[in-house]
Amino acid sequence: MSKAFGITSLLVILTVATLLSFALLGHNNPETDHFFTAVLIAADSMEAPDLEYVGAQKCRLCHFEIYESWRGTKHARAITLLEGDQPTSPECIRCHSTGIKADGTLIENVECESCHGPGSEYRKMRVMKDLGKAIELGLVVAGETACLGCHNEDSPDFKGFEYTPGQTTGVHILVSSASK
Repeated sequence: MSKAFGITSLLVILTVATLLSFALLGHNNPETDHFFTAVLIAADSMEAPDLEYVGAQKCRLCHFEIYESWRGTKHARAITLLEGDQPTSPECIRCHSTGIKADGTLIENVECESCHGPGSEYRKMRVMKDLGKAIELGLVVAGETACLGCHNEDSPDFKGFEYTPGQTTGVHILVSSASK
């Protein structure tokens, strides 16, 4: 990695972290939200233009037990929980979908890559066997911060959020209790 690329990546990360902090503290507005989205899109293209979403079906091949437990959660059908005009609202789609594939199709629902990042580079078995290498190639080890990106007061249906119970009921079985 070149020094310039590293500095650019650091600046993008700091900008995103600052904007996310403002959002989590409630210091955001519609203009900031659009700016935040634009920065995230720019961060994706600046940091790793070759990272693409592959979809949960690819993850399922090696993580079948985790995939099956995820299928029983609201995240697996998040897009169907939207009502009225919500399915066309960017504010709702942002949290009720995963992202957009290279071919332009929306990955509906909150799939693996919503929390773990686009998997095109880290999804290979030889990479996944080395956590450090997987992280280097884009795997995000999700934690509470990832959840709070959507589960916060900005959601029109927010009823509070507790991370620890959500780990066992809201996402999927934990890796330590599942076959890898």
